Amino acid sequence: MMNRLQLSPQSGTHDALTEWLAYDPKVRPGLELPKINWNAMMGLTFATVVSGSVWFGIGEMVFRYWK
Repeated sequence: MMNRLQLSPQSGTHDALTEWLAYDPKVRPGLELPKINWNAMMGLTFATVVSGSVWFGIGEMVFRYWK
């Protein structure tokens, strides 16, 4: 016997949302998406901005020298 999801016209959004968010026992515990390390992201962003600023400054100095 196959189980199929049948939504009647009378079922509300709340019922559908409750069914969608229901606990699924087939999902393995401990199987989670990796967390984002925000400190590492801020560090990489800061390093990229500093590096870009340095290269922009070098390019500006070269441009002024050739001018």
